Amino acid sequence: MKAKPQKLTPREVFKEKTRNPLRIRSSDLIKQLFTRITYFKAQDFALICGRGLIHKREVIFLGQEKPKGDDLTYAHRINFGMMKPEGYRQAIEILSYAEDNLLPVISFIDTPGADPSTESAKALQSWAISDCITRFCTVKTPTVSLILGEGGSGGALALQVTDRRLMMEHAMYYVIAPESCGSIIFRDNTKIDESIELLRPTSRDIFELGVVDEVIKEPDEIEDHDKYVKAIRPAIIKALNDVLKMDMDRLIDRRRKRVLSYGINKKQGFISQVVDFFQREGTSTLSSKAKVIDSSQMSDLLELAYLQSKNIDLTKPHILCEKVDGRGCGQYIPQEVYLENSKSCPHCGKGETLSADEWIDLICDPNTFTEFNSRITVRELFNREDLKPDYLKMLENTEIRSGVTEALMTGVAKINGYRSVLAISNFSFIGGSMGAALGEKFYRAVQLCIARRLPLISICASGGARMHEGTVSLMQMAKTNMALTLLKEAKLPYISILVHPCTGGAIASYATQGTINIGEENALLCFAGPRVTQLAGIKVDPHVTISNFVHEQDGINELTSRKKLRKPLVRYLKFYYETHEQTKQSQSASKKEAREA
Repeated sequence: MKAKPQKLTPREVFKEKTRNPLRIRSSDLIKQLFTRITYFKAQDFALICGRGLIHKREVIFLGQEKPKGDDLTYAHRINFGMMKPEGYRQAIEILSYAEDNLLPVISFIDTPGADPSTESAKALQSWAISDCITRFCTVKTPTVSLILGEGGSGGALALQVTDRRLMMEHAMYYVIAPESCGSIIFRDNTKIDESIELLRPTSRDIFELGVVDEVIKEPDEIEDHDKYVKAIRPAIIKALNDVLKMDMDRLIDRRRKRVLSYGINKKQGFISQVVDFFQREGTSTLSSKAKVIDSSQMSDLLELAYLQSKNIDLTKPHILCEKVDGRGCGQYIPQEVYLENSKSCPHCGKGETLSADEWIDLICDPNTFTEFNSRITVRELFNREDLKPDYLKMLENTEIRSGVTEALMTGVAKINGYRSVLAISNFSFIGGSMGAALGEKFYRAVQLCIARRLPLISICASGGARMHEGTVSLMQMAKTNMALTLLKEAKLPYISILVHPCTGGAIASYATQGTINIGEENALLCFAGPRVTQLAGIKVDPHVTISNFVHEQDGINELTSRKKLRKPLVRYLKFYYETHEQTKQSQSASKKEAREA
């Protein structure tokens, strides 16, 4: 009698199943799953793409490919399974091809994450991922996805926003790899158990969150690929038949509603739709956290002599614009000048991270900002028992320390008299990280724009998706992008302002989807922040992660110092409102002529 296999712990699943080099890969599955295969010419060897038949139906397939066994040559060729910008851009082209030819799309997810290298940063990796997510949100053809092995962060999400979603039993889907999570949260990359508990990346977790529709049971023998195919084939065929039965408009509406519901606890239900309006009275003071230097603090006589040679008045405090990670010019600035310049260097533009209140003071007409949905917090969206005690404690401490309740502040204000909806990062709240509350607040800001025909202005400073909420936080990338498709359909402008620092999930989603993207001078803008790449042992040229370089690559339309930020905003808002008014008058005249006729 065959003994029953013992139940594996999450760590054992991760090490022995998810990361097993003998695990079936996309290339293996595609060869056995489809017939009459025609491969498309690869623009990125980490992506296998083409068309073929399954159950006598022609489909398009996209498959992320990870290394096989110990073949290092193959591993290097496919960049260890990390897709580059050209791969995501090819996927976008293929989606358009599928749409034009009325062919359904099946994508296979298996990647540790997107490529964070210097070359990918130069080619605007974040923009490519964000555009791919948006294209999956809107493509007018049925789509199915299968998380085959490892679903790593936005690199996996970019191909996973589909109509029907499957996942293998021992696959994992996470906002960040467990080792990286351990390094950042627990300061120890060996704390895999603790990281997995925090990230909730297992198939059971992902199914319970509603991110996938079905979990496919795996065979006991991981090297038996025939049994894998035997388990996967009927699930893929059923999923494909299910989506093909639906009318396209209904399918897209269902896709949209599902993505926009991410982060809402179904058991608790939707929180009150009552909007919390109140007038913000006071203006914030521009107190600085930068290191202030005066002659009494200087122990280095050579530095003192240098400052005297530059005719710097040492009787007054100065701020040093330090050169760090490719930012800063090394000049000394009088503290009063630094503060007058909104905590930024007047020479190179490098500045400190401002609070939402400070950004409001900087760009809005005085006393015109009215906040709404301030009561939307993680605790409002989820049952308390669903949140870890440590996370709840951190939320409480952060609220006390920062004076705000979430990483995004939304409201209505006037800028030179032009009424606009604002969504502004609170970087002091867990680094402006994306969680369920941020995604919901952003979505409701879009809803208000559509209801009142107002433009949306976003100021994004974020460290990325919030690890403490696991895959739910990753899904906010799709949710915010899906919300912006509604804004685009309503023909309303979205002005996205990327300020220091803008990294991770935020820059790979809503921050780069502006009708107009404006960048703050000398701001850090990158897919993977310096800390994450350093932990992974990857060297990235700091120069390519700075907004000035991104502007040269056309990632942002306009570059400005924070002191001059209001000027382009007024220009774009004026254009919108004048055009909007002309359109209204034209429509009114047309209606009048029709009545008279």
